[in-house]
Amino acid sequence: MLSLTQVSLNRSELELFSGLDLQLQPGELTLIQGDTGCGKSSLLQLMAGLITPDAGRVSAAGRVALILQDPDLQLIRDQVGPEVALVMEQLGLEAAVMPEKVTAALDQVGLHLSQAQQVRELSLGQRYRLLIAAQLVVRPKVLLLDEPWAQLDDDGFRQLRRLLQDLLADGIAVVVTEHRTDVWQDLADRQLSFVYQDTASSGVVSKRLVCHQQDHGKGVSAYSDLFPVNSISCDFSWPSGSAECSSAEPLLVCDAFELALNTERSLYGPSLALNPGTLVQLTGCNGSGKSSFVDLLLGIRSLKTGRITCLGHPPEAHCRKQSRKGELGFVLQHPARQIFADTVEQELAFSLLRAGVPVAETERRVAQMLADLQLEKLALRSPYTLSYGQQHLVAIASQAILMPRLLILDDPCAGLDARSLTALQKLLARLLTTGCGILVTGHRVFAGGNAHWQIQGDCLVDLSADVRPIENQSSDSEALSYEKQAASDQPDNRAADEECEDKYIAIKGFSAVLTETHWVTLKLLLTPLLVAACFMLPVVGLVVLAGVLSLLVVCQPKGAEHWLRLFKLMSLQFVLLYLFYLLRFGWQSWPDALLVSARLFLAFLPGLWFFLSTEAHQLVVALRPVMPARSALVLSATLALIPRLSREAQQLYQLQILRGALIRPKHFWQPGGWRDLMNTVLQPLLIQLIRLTRQQALALKSRGYRGNPQPTCYPAFSQQKRTCSNPNPTERTPEKNIETTSEIS
Repeated sequence: MLSLTQVSLNRSELELFSGLDLQLQPGELTLIQGDTGCGKSSLLQLMAGLITPDAGRVSAAGRVALILQDPDLQLIRDQVGPEVALVMEQLGLEAAVMPEKVTAALDQVGLHLSQAQQVRELSLGQRYRLLIAAQLVVRPKVLLLDEPWAQLDDDGFRQLRRLLQDLLADGIAVVVTEHRTDVWQDLADRQLSFVYQDTASSGVVSKRLVCHQQDHGKGVSAYSDLFPVNSISCDFSWPSGSAECSSAEPLLVCDAFELALNTERSLYGPSLALNPGTLVQLTGCNGSGKSSFVDLLLGIRSLKTGRITCLGHPPEAHCRKQSRKGELGFVLQHPARQIFADTVEQELAFSLLRAGVPVAETERRVAQMLADLQLEKLALRSPYTLSYGQQHLVAIASQAILMPRLLILDDPCAGLDARSLTALQKLLARLLTTGCGILVTGHRVFAGGNAHWQIQGDCLVDLSADVRPIENQSSDSEALSYEKQAASDQPDNRAADEECEDKYIAIKGFSAVLTETHWVTLKLLLTPLLVAACFMLPVVGLVVLAGVLSLLVVCQPKGAEHWLRLFKLMSLQFVLLYLFYLLRFGWQSWPDALLVSARLFLAFLPGLWFFLSTEAHQLVVALRPVMPARSALVLSATLALIPRLSREAQQLYQLQILRGALIRPKHFWQPGGWRDLMNTVLQPLLIQLIRLTRQQALALKSRGYRGNPQPTCYPAFSQQKRTCSNPNPTERTPEKNIETTSEIS
């Protein structure tokens, strides 16, 4: 089905692997293991045909599907149906046959949903299966998965395992890269491990990466349905908190609070405390609110009710007081966005030098930290050339090197191999002995630690009375087997007809979508007219327009907050304009300066109103009739990145202030302020944007996007009447429902 013959690949002038031979067989699951940065992801991209080898040949008898890391980045469309149909559009399949094939692919992965279902309403496990359905719709022969266990919580992982068992039975070859291999061994037919070997060539000993194969057969590791997949092993004992630390003032104090996660859901927490020398593990399923809680501690979010203090002060105070620099450390998800220096060595030294540590002491601390994390060989490498796991270690080291009083890590184990994970655990253990308090979030826990908080539903619960791994705390009723969970995940057979009717009614409401589309089109036309009116109306009309526009903005979610920010910007703008008018026309010109400032302020309000009241998918639907299909697809992908980049910009700004960057508004009057803003915020954001767009491009390419000048378009929902192609969800979808044309195969 797929073969690699004497394949070699180099990246960043480093040899990833050389002379690699590999043969995949139908219905075979191949497990690939290797150290962080050894080239596992690059190997999958090479198998999928997204990159070309430097030597050797890759041949495949059929389509090869690839699911990359970070599922959210690969989802382009806002609804389930169009998302699955994307690859058929790019291959030019007739629109009339798309809905039936989409339905069959969704049924195959166990997603019995309306094709009008919003993607953002799905859990991460459902979104991951949705990505697989978007590939299965064109019947690939090989499915490649890049570290799925690290991306999914336990429920999502169990759902994925059940799906892969069905796909293997259908004869699809599956390749999985993973650091944690024991959770796969009962499904895997063989395991490939990347190891370094010394090879002699022409009398010269060199180091190169080769593939070491180990065939073990299924069933060697007796995998139980109740296998504890949600714990991370640890080969040493965590230090216990001393009596002195226990009696000290808590570093993090949470009174009973309510944190708004979105317009419909809140997270409620009791009174909690994190003491010095304590490691608290905050766990919860994907989307439960862990990262939102971290944003709260970073000062980006605010509470609806209650009170939280970090180191005796509100979280937002740490970015205002320079004297507290270095006391609070953060490492966020996707660590590549918070590193910016030319070398790893300079990245670690930045915070120390800004804190006033002497150069000699800085060099000693940097060398010690690199040795502790086994990163000495990467000291002079650019952080941007490192793998995801290596970047994560560097980001953690850049915070830990300051020996903060409180260190908060958002999912620090993602992408780390066993050696790197052990190095991280030992580093955290050493920090605990100094009295540092540590909060670690994730959907899996260390096999140890001092305390355990868990998000259960909408409540944050303190499980510190028993800090064993989660699987030891689960009741028998919760510890369902995969078969029982599979049955519970499916709709009730007795209500199958009612469910299908409900889905049809949801799609039948397309008239509402049409009205929404017309409304977005009207707003597109109205926005530039309102902007023009801001510069043309007299003062009386301008006052009326200001009231109308302000009301439109304030009525939107977070509209008042954005209005106030824009007003503050206008106030600064008025000062600058008045200074200009004062120099040019004299002090009597202040009314003119005020009027010009007011017009400029109001000119921003129509755009702000449109931005707050219009979702990305609504804009794409409104523009689709007047723009090429390729442009609409690119616009969808671009708009999908804006919320993520906006949130990352806020996090990065707060984080770099904590590291000592001079980027607060008062620093912009200093020469170093703009330089720090460029180096520590704008440059990482630009590189992150390039990285995200590259990953999006790979995801689109893996789903058939090749710049087809005449792609087809998924039909409008009004032309569909969804009926259950498989009214009994426990029965397999017939093979004929997912047959494809010869053009696709």
